[in-house]
Amino acid sequence: MMHLKQSMRFLKRRFSPRAYLGLHLTAGVLLLIGSAGVFGGLAEMVLHDDPLIRADAIVASWFHANMTAGATLAMKYITELAAFSTLSVLASLLALVLVVLRKWEELLLLVLTIPGGRLLGFVLKSAFQRQRPHFGDLELTVHGFSFPSDHTMDATLLYGLLVVFAIGTFRRWSVRLTSAATGSLLVILVALSRVALDAHYLSDVLGAIAASVAWLALCFTVVDTFRRRRQNISQGTHRNIVSGD
Repeated sequence: MMHLKQSMRFLKRRFSPRAYLGLHLTAGVLLLIGSAGVFGGLAEMVLHDDPLIRADAIVASWFHANMTAGATLAMKYITELAAFSTLSVLASLLALVLVVLRKWEELLLLVLTIPGGRLLGFVLKSAFQRQRPHFGDLELTVHGFSFPSDHTMDATLLYGLLVVFAIGTFRRWSVRLTSAATGSLLVILVALSRVALDAHYLSDVLGAIAASVAWLALCFTVVDTFRRRRQNISQGTHRNIVSGD
């Protein structure tokens, strides 16, 4: 009976939004494990040429054969939402705002997420060395390996991080949900553009989203746990001073 009570108290603390190692840590760890598991499953299929992955060629061929000139132009504009130049400008502006506002923990999260995520993408591409779709008349000039998609990773990390900041800043659920929906839509559009423009297979962009969500969850969980630990120590010190201990 004692063990049952202890287990219930442990679970209650893990799902408490106010506990030091509560809901935020639990949600972050679950999201990390889930996303990493999805990426691992996709990576396994890519390595072993699973029949499901062979459907990539069918999807790529369909887009190549059915894209109109107008749709292609629209996809070219959309894919620029995650170009390196766009990522650099937006990340730099965001860093400047965080410095002005003296949001050091958010700045740390930005530094870990964006440069660290790009390094992760480079390592993964080098590890898998998957070749890109091969068509005689590519819409884009692309270089490097295909799995996972770097544009899609950049979009997921950047716009996902903006969603995290928006949720942490605004208290109204309507604003939070709108931010999450907008960020998700931007990521989906960028991912679609990479497939539509013959730059990547479908599994490339899905793997990129999974890997980026896992990395973002890891970075956020580490920084948020550090922040809560610092606050916990500060509050404990304050209580000791007030009580005269």
